[in-house]
Parts: sequence; C-alpha cells; structure tokens
Amino acid sequence: MPVQALDTLDEADQRLVKQMLRGIVDYPDRHLNMMMLSRTKPDEYSYYIGRAYEQAPSPVVQPWRSPNNISLPLIALGYIESTKTEGQFIFTPEALDWYRQSSTATDQDIQQRLGRYLYDHMKAQGDNYGFGPIDMSDAAARLHVPQERIVVNARTLKFMGYIAGGRAFGEHLEDGHIYLTHPRGVSWANAGAPPIGPDGMTVNVTVQVTLRQVLQQAEHSSLSEQDKERFTELMTQLSSEKKKGGNVVETVKNLLDIAKNTKDLWPSIVRFAIDHADDAGQLLQHIPHP
Repeated sequence: MPVQALDTLDEADQRLVKQMLRGIVDYPDRHLNMMMLSRTKPDEYSYYIGRAYEQAPSPVVQPWRSPNNISLPLIALGYIESTKTEGQFIFTPEALDWYRQSSTATDQDIQQRLGRYLYDHMKAQGDNYGFGPIDMSDAAARLHVPQERIVVNARTLKFMGYIAGGRAFGEHLEDGHIYLTHPRGVSWANAGAPPIGPDGMTVNVTVQVTLRQVLQQAEHSSLSEQDKERFTELMTQLSSEKKKGGNVVETVKNLLDIAKNTKDLWPSIVRFAIDHADDAGQLLQHIPHP
C-alpha cells in the first residue's frame, strides 16, 4: 500500500523524516533500518536511526529534535511499523521506495557515493586493492542507482583523475576495473568524497578550513623543509590579509606555486582563501587550476 503524503506534519518534521530516510537509504553500510524515539525534555523528543557497529563515521548528524511525537502519524501514513521494543520502529519498504523515488540522485551525488564505496573497498582489500574487479551489480544495489549511471560517472571521475581503470585484467569500466588514484583519489575519498566542480577541484565554499588544518596538511606533505617554512609564512600572511579585507589573489597564487608538485594541497588553500570571501567567484577566476 503506497504511503500517504507527509503534508499533515509541519515542515520541520517533514524534513526530519526525510533526513532519517536519507541516512538509512544512502548509507546502508553505516545505518540500520531503525527509528528510535525518546522524550528528552517535557516539550522535546529526540530521534535517532540505527547505527551499524565497526563502520566508518557517518556524515549523518543525529539526533534530530522536535517538540512533537510523530510516531503515530507516521504509522497512520504508512511510513513506519512498531517493533516489540518500546520507542523503536522500522521504516516500511514503501517508505524506503518513496524516498528513493522522490530524491533522484544527481551526478555529483553518485560520484560521492561511488567515491565512498571505493574507499570502503580499498580498506577491506588492503594490499590487494585494485587487482580485482569491483562487483558493479553490488555497487549499483548499495548506491541505489542504475549500473549504467555508475559507469557514466566513473568515466567522469577517471577523466578528472580521481579514479583509474585497467590496473590488472582489463581497461573496461563496465567490467568494474576501477580504483582510487593515489594520492588524489584517496585524499578525495578520505575527505568524504566532496562534490567536484566542473574544473575538477573539490572546492566547496560551505566547508570551512582552518589555518591550523592547512598547515598540518602541509607538514605531512612532500614539500621540502624550506618550502614548508615559506608556505607557513604565506598562509599566515593570507590569514592576515583576509581579516583586513585585502587582495589575496597574489598570495594565493604564490601558495599554489609552492604546492605545484603537491597538488592535493590546492583544494585546502583555495577553500581557506574563499572562506568568507566577498566574491569567491572572482577569486576563482584569477587563480590557476591543477
């Protein structure tokens, strides 16, 4: 029986339901199909979804809080079913299908899911990673997208240098001979496989990068000791220029030049530069890309 519309819930609770379904559907290796409800204050309820043990950290932030107990309305609308344990529910197959159909994945969504899938596969395979094909049908099932779209987006990631193919037995992406490149692809996936722009850079202006984080990344890079010292000076100068509202383009160019042979530093430099920038688009137009 199809689920009914969520219109009887207020908008905040509708978003809460979709966020819980997103965690279960988009991250099946990290979350179990389970909704847990507890009353944390007289006028507040906390909602959780099941967490799989011994899995990588989840990008889903919980709990969600609401002044309303929405369990009875969700049961009436066909979204959840009660379990034998008080305060625990499971989402119905119809609810999971409704979410999948109502939240069609973009290409960037698929690229992100594929990056995380390959990263998990890398950790599981260890030293043998890349020497056997990925099970594309398994990937399609886990990523909840048609296999054809996985191949198309794998080809895009290959052209941008984040994955490679043909390491062992063949060159055909369709056969699953794909793996994360090192260090570019591994660094990208290790960071959660953030969305990739049309220029191939993982610049996301909504993600803040601190000066300390960039300097720590440089310290563990292949830069020479002299370059690390100059890099630290320029990053400190960049931080000061940002606070004063000065023109940071030349400083950014100098930083990118120092890191020209360690381009996994480039996204962090640019993200730090455009954080709170007055015109991030103009800045990006005046700096080189890898």
